[in-house]
Amino acid sequence: MNQPNPSEELQLLVAGYVLNDLSPEESDRLDQLRADWDITALVEDFQQSLKITYDHPEIQPSPRLRAAVMASAEQNMADAVALTTSAARRRSATLESPKKLPWRRRGRSLGAIAALVIAALTTSNVLLWRSLQAQQAQPSAPLVITLQPTDRFDSSAAVVLNANAQTLKATLSISNLPPLEPGKVYVLWTVLAEDAPFTKDPKGAVLTQVFAVNAVAGETQEHTFALPPFFQQPEFVKAIAITIEDEIAPQQHNESPILIHKL
Repeated sequence: MNQPNPSEELQLLVAGYVLNDLSPEESDRLDQLRADWDITALVEDFQQSLKITYDHPEIQPSPRLRAAVMASAEQNMADAVALTTSAARRRSATLESPKKLPWRRRGRSLGAIAALVIAALTTSNVLLWRSLQAQQAQPSAPLVITLQPTDRFDSSAAVVLNANAQTLKATLSISNLPPLEPGKVYVLWTVLAEDAPFTKDPKGAVLTQVFAVNAVAGETQEHTFALPPFFQQPEFVKAIAITIEDEIAPQQHNESPILIHKL
């Protein structure tokens, strides 16, 4: 007849079974208890507890942020490995001792060791997760840049890009940029690093915004638009540039920049 509740001994054995950490003697004892217990539900409970412990939401930080956080977590991981090795040695010494502890005391010792190891590893994971969350929660200053005319563009135009990487919103403020002939448009480009994991054109750029200006002299015009997601990883952004392209196919990127700012 099944007992109303699993004993402490059975819980410790099932925990060791889930952790794949049972000795031959403990495995034999668990097999004996299986005759009176259906341990399926108990195993599922322990597995679900482990899943909750380690299954944190996935975070995709930038390579630079991840490297910094991993460096700070390295010592915690080293301590956890040292604790695991020490616990294994102590348990091995206990099993080889001529005077073995009573089963209940041994079970409690093994359970305490397993709990310490899990706690150490969990603490390391939680510290890493919290560090990433804290880093990403810190507000970043908006990127404000003034594009400079290139040698092929003789103009007193002033073009300022104000980009917010958190909201992925940007405003382009334009003064004294001359209107274009029909069929032509201004195109704002973002030039990315060679190793940036994003689709780029043959010039290493991504079309960011197409715009036109009116003929009102001295008036500052503003264009608000959404930014591509790679602005949240500023280490990949190498330059912002403006070209004049054909209106029917601005994405072909046939022309050289008339205004540029290198980051």
